[in-house]
Amino acid sequence: MIYQFIYREFSKDMSVKNQEKRREKVICPCQSGKAYYECCEVYHQGEVPITAEALMRSRFTAFTYQLEAYLSESWHSSTRPEQVLTPDAAELQWFFLKIIKTEPENSHGEHFVTFEARYRENGRANKFTERSRFIVEAGKLRYIDGEFL
Repeated sequence: MIYQFIYREFSKDMSVKNQEKRREKVICPCQSGKAYYECCEVYHQGEVPITAEALMRSRFTAFTYQLEAYLSESWHSSTRPEQVLTPDAAELQWFFLKIIKTEPENSHGEHFVTFEARYRENGRANKFTERSRFIVEAGKLRYIDGEFL
């Protein structure tokens, strides 16, 4: 009986360790090179990004994982759509993000990040380049809009 208990506890401990090891191996989709748990996951769980680049990366990862609540929260209220993820969003597979340029806050309180994103839709790879604009709303940096380049 005691051996069954020890075995069960040992097995639980091993599975927790294995889960931690697996967690450490999940590279963040934002291409930072860090593990997800030490990169964008902290923002998805409530920490506030303080730079436009960190917000851009966390939003890309949120699109990758279809985290609609985070995307909605990080979108400026004046331009936020009612439904952030469209019904066909599940068909998109986001797989690459490259930050091309970041611009510090200007005199209008705007921050800009230019990036290239790649995704797969119906088995076909696509890409686009965008210059995203971010401003502070309610004390938090938020995505307001972007211009395709």
